[in-house]
Amino acid sequence: MIKKIFLFTFLLLIFNTTAYAEMMLFTSEKCSHCLELKDYLSANDLYNLNDIKEYEIYQNKNNQELYLKKSKELNYTAGGVPLLIDGNNYVEGNNPIREYLANIPQTEIQKTTIGKQDVKNIKESNDVTKNPITLVLISTAAIGLFVFLKKRN
Repeated sequence: MIKKIFLFTFLLLIFNTTAYAEMMLFTSEKCSHCLELKDYLSANDLYNLNDIKEYEIYQNKNNQELYLKKSKELNYTAGGVPLLIDGNNYVEGNNPIREYLANIPQTEIQKTTIGKQDVKNIKESNDVTKNPITLVLISTAAIGLFVFLKKRN
């Protein structure tokens, strides 16, 4: 019975997690288009507004491997930068990335937000670990695992 409870809780936990992923921006410090795009993103606070994480691939071997892995997953074969990956979508090039980001609908809260701190607070409120249902499920799973292991010994 405890195994069933644990399995049920585990499955609920898996299906309750929010499918939220940051955007990945692959750049090279030697790429003039990348530098221009990075300046634009910073000046318009688009890194924060769109939760973009940058991965420099010229100097960083781990980022190079990640770039190759993501390229293969998405069947991206051009091998260029800047490259923006958003879930299962990718966009290559300075201007196409700007256009892509300009067409992403922002929530009304983000549109009316004035400061960076306000946007950060909105994003943090979407954090899965702060979701009460998720916390209850995690706690239940931990207790179930503890009881299961205790009875097993």
